[in-house]
This record gives sequence, C-alpha cells and structure tokens, in this order.
Amino acid sequence: LHPRVRRQRQMCIRDRDFRMAGVSHLLSVSGLHLSVLVQGFLALLLLLGLPRKVSLFLSMPVVLSFMTLAGFSYSIMRSGIMFLLYLAAELLNRKSDGLNSLGIAVFLLCAINPFSAGDIGFLLSCSSTLGIILFQNGIAAWCKMRLPLWLMTSRCSKLADSIVDSFSVTISSTVFTLPISILSFGTLSTIGILSNLLMVLP
Repeated sequence: LHPRVRRQRQMCIRDRDFRMAGVSHLLSVSGLHLSVLVQGFLALLLLLGLPRKVSLFLSMPVVLSFMTLAGFSYSIMRSGIMFLLYLAAELLNRKSDGLNSLGIAVFLLCAINPFSAGDIGFLLSCSSTLGIILFQNGIAAWCKMRLPLWLMTSRCSKLADSIVDSFSVTISSTVFTLPISILSFGTLSTIGILSNLLMVLP
C-alpha cells in the first residue's frame, strides 16, 4: 500500500478504537486541553515569582491565543469565555460561578450565531460542563464518605482523592453527554466510564 493510504487506514482504525472505547473526545481540541495549558502557564508564572494578579492578567492572552489557534470552534469558545470570566473574577477578588459562566458563554455564542446550538461539539461541550458543575462535587463527597477511614488518613489519601475526583468528573460528564452521543453517533461504549477514568487520571 502507498504510505499515505496506509496512514489513512491506521488513522481510521485509531478513530474507531477510540470511539468504541468512549474516549474519542480526547482526539479533538477541547476545553480539557485549554484548561491544562492555562493552568500550567499560570503555575509557571507563579513559580517564577510573579504576583498572582499579574499572572492572572498575563494568562488572558494565552486563552485568546489558544482560541485563535483552535479556529474558534464552538466548544473552544465556550471554554475560553468561561476561563476568561474565571480569570476576570479572580482579578476583581470575586468568586466565579460555574453555572453563571456557562450561561453567559452559551448566551453569547447563540446570540452571535443561533445555529451554534445545533453543533454537536458545542452540545457535547456544554452538556459535559453542565454535568460536572451540577454533580461532580456531590458524587465525589458521596464516594469519599464511603471510603475506609484508614485509607483517607494514610499516605495514599492524595491518590485516593485523585481517583475519586477523576471518577466523579467522568460520571457527571457522561450522564449529560450520553443521550447526545447515542442520538448523534448511534453508538454506546460499554467501557466508556472505565476508559475515561484511566485516561483522565494521568
């Protein structure tokens, strides 16, 4: 086979495998990547000794640059607007609210282009974020209350916290995105929760 044909076939197999595992969202640029980039950049500035407010202000162009490089897709713009609102709230010594930030982002994007409400990536991004905002803390608290006391007081407590947090994020985001995924793609991954947990944790 021609090398280009072989690469295309390998990419199709990879895409199919990721879709069957329920982690195809990791192949697309999303709010997860933006979060990792901005949080890492912010941590680096703080590590270099810059004041927190200066670091927050300098992080804003990073968000805008990432949105530009990602082609201003609806899911990235949703995430970028929410991140900018979070950074602005921190600069003003205010606490940002996830539901309000999500509502503002959705309102702005739908006001600019009402057809954005029909974009699958936008729907998945918004529904996943809504699920995390509404259920993640409750699921994490419920799980931690049922863990053995010795585990939460041992040296493994941080690892247990990380696993519980990753599990709660996966469950809460899956609850809202599952119906959209089934209707849009006609597939249901039976190992999606486990595979997402294994991928998100690292």
